[in-house]
Amino acid sequence: MEFIITLIIAILSGVATKVVDSFFEKQKMDEMEKKLEELKNGFTLPVQVPSKDKRNSVLLVGLGGSGKTSFISSLLANGQANPDERTEKFEIYHGMRRSNKENKNVSSECTSYWFYIADYKGQKIGQLISSFLVQQKRPYSPFAYTYINSLVFLVDLLPPPKNQNDKDLTPQNKLDIERVKLHSKEWNDTALDAVFGLLTSELKYVVLFINKVDLMANRTEKADESYKQVFDELSERIRKRCGKAQFDVILGSAKNGTSMNIVETKMMAYSVSNNDISR
Repeated sequence: MEFIITLIIAILSGVATKVVDSFFEKQKMDEMEKKLEELKNGFTLPVQVPSKDKRNSVLLVGLGGSGKTSFISSLLANGQANPDERTEKFEIYHGMRRSNKENKNVSSECTSYWFYIADYKGQKIGQLISSFLVQQKRPYSPFAYTYINSLVFLVDLLPPPKNQNDKDLTPQNKLDIERVKLHSKEWNDTALDAVFGLLTSELKYVVLFINKVDLMANRTEKADESYKQVFDELSERIRKRCGKAQFDVILGSAKNGTSMNIVETKMMAYSVSNNDISR
């Protein structure tokens, strides 16, 4: 009798051990699957923001000296514009802006807007593409493919000083038409096709920002309209590639903030939440 009881206990213990082993084995498998899912998501989804917040991933392109650093500083309200990531080919910046409840164009339920801005150096489209591809290897990159929301073409009315040590430009009576032509030449059809080829239907907003209006002397409404008109050909070529995305031409100054409030409001309006992302 004692033997039989001992045998039953041994059998039951063996079963219990198997059950326990099976339980912990399942836990390990679940943990592994969870880690694999997180890894997969990391390379297919963009950076995640708090549940009540929204994100706007902004691709910024423009000639050197057109004022991209000033644009970033103004939009992010960061005087230093220190990048989160810097390489020889690109810089990534981010900043958070609080929503203005009095602004009817933005969500009153959203507490904060996270702007991520990619500034690609150089003027070669091939370099832009290769830098973009580097971002696709970053887990939870704000510039993961299909998740770029806004595109900014930055042009200017006057060239930068010839030397970095030169003093800032003083107000001029007329724009530099050669500089305008250089922008149009840079953003030819091939270049525009290449940039828009990196983007998808998730693109919500495109803006041609005409910078350095603060350096134009004796500004009038008629003069301001003429500054926009010199970029009509370029703006039309951009517009026809925007699809359903909103397109604006904005005249302003990144340095002194002229019209940057308009850009900020539009960036907020076209930001997206984590729930807007298709998994």
